Amino acid sequence: ELNEAFSRLAFIVPLTLVLIAFLAFSALKSWVDTLIVLVNIPLACSGGVIALFLTRINFSVSAAMGLISILGIAVQDALLMVTYFQRLHFEQGERKKCNRGRGVEAGRKKFPESLLNLSYARFVRSGSGRRPF
Repeated sequence: ELNEAFSRLAFIVPLTLVLIAFLAFSALKSWVDTLIVLVNIPLACSGGVIALFLTRINFSVSAAMGLISILGIAVQDALLMVTYFQRLHFEQGERKKCNRGRGVEAGRKKFPESLLNLSYARFVRSGSGRRPF
């Protein structure tokens, strides 16, 4: 039964990544920006694997579901940052600021929203499915 669950995950996870790439490209209209969003996925999952290692929890189906949840949060936060960066680029034009300046400004404005996403995922989704309020 466990092997069957892992084989299902081995099919579903790559399919999900392809769908995420397609949806990100359709929203962003740029392969470079889509690549920026997709680079966040292995970074977020590596953090989850490190957390499993540090807490000495064995990899299981529930741990895999947690990694998939982390994947979703990472993609959502990356989409927020990239779309805000694109909006700054469009509003300020090509010559106002360099891309690095826009990136720093996007990070400064959208970082609190990313922290709210993370805290929601940590405190509300954790536990036995109960909401704290």
